[in-house]
Amino acid sequence: MQELIVVTGLPRSGTSLLMSMLEAGGVPVLADQQRPADQHNPRGYYEHGRLLSDPDPNWLKEHGGQAIKILYRQLENVPADLEARVLLLERDLREVVESQQRMRPAPDLDWLDLFTRELRRFKGWLARQRWPVLLVQHRRLLQDQQRQLAEIQAFLGLELNLQAMVAQVDPSLYRCRSC
Repeated sequence: MQELIVVTGLPRSGTSLLMSMLEAGGVPVLADQQRPADQHNPRGYYEHGRLLSDPDPNWLKEHGGQAIKILYRQLENVPADLEARVLLLERDLREVVESQQRMRPAPDLDWLDLFTRELRRFKGWLARQRWPVLLVQHRRLLQDQQRQLAEIQAFLGLELNLQAMVAQVDPSLYRCRSC
């Protein structure tokens, strides 16, 4: 049985971008398109609503060889015996916060403190799981695509169309920068 490819991370960390890159590279994606594209993600969210609605995520075991986006909170509900490889997106937290505030303004919430704590907790949890994990830096995904994508290809053990993956990067969509 082939492993499921799980793309995870904090909200606004680049998970949809990586999903679009994997799809362009030749990996079948598991997404239901129920959440339409909008100004925050003009190319779509690459989500699957069943992750939120189905209390028994064992259905994921039937989708080896496909990629699915599972945000960090949802991943903790996935069966531990799932055959999977995990791509963990990590983006500068100041950029994540700026993007999150633009999308869901909450002036009384300290997003930076919340995301710092949540990411630390999630990484600790993820380290205790049996899944192989590759940390994917958002900035490298945008600025050093060839090297980052070669690492992803080696980690997944798949032949990917790297040129098609690189073509998914649209610099105009990188709107929250702290560099």
